Amino acid sequence: MFAGFDMRASSALTLQALGWAPTGQGLITDLEQLQDA
Repeated sequence: MFAGFDMRASSALTLQALGWAPTGQGLITDLEQLQDA
């Protein structure tokens, strides 16, 4: 049921609170490479 809600999502609070930042390639690039393998 949760997936049916229309809610915005942002990583801004995580970045600010934890000083965390993603590294490496993005999700789309990752998925494209799986398809090519």
